[in-house]
Amino acid sequence: MSVITINLELPDRKLQVKLDLDEQYKNEKTIGSFIRSGRYYEPDVSLTLIRLVRDGDSVVDVGANAGFFSVLLGALTGATARVRSIEPGAHNLSRVKTTLALNGFSHV
Repeated sequence: MSVITINLELPDRKLQVKLDLDEQYKNEKTIGSFIRSGRYYEPDVSLTLIRLVRDGDSVVDVGANAGFFSVLLGALTGATARVRSIEPGAHNLSRVKTTLALNGFSHV
C-alpha cells in the first residue's frame, strides 16, 4: 500500500487529500495510474465536482469504490458539511474508511 498526496489548486483556495492505494487491486491501480500521470481519476467527473461543489454543501457518493470521490468531496465541502458515502462491497468499504481516516474526515 502506498499513500499518494493530491494537491488541489482551486481558484479560491488550495486543498490537499491523501489516498491509501493498494495497487494489487485493479480499481486502486487504475486510480493510481491516473494520479501518477498528473490527471484526476475520471477527469470529467472530478473536474465537474471541483467546479460545482462548494464549502458547506451536502453531497452523496453512491458506489464509493476505494474512496477517491469521497475524499475529494470531503475536501471540497469542508468539515462543517456532510458527505454520505455508500459502498456495499466489504473490501472497498474498509479501503474507504482507511482513506477517510488518513485525511481526518469525520464529516464523511
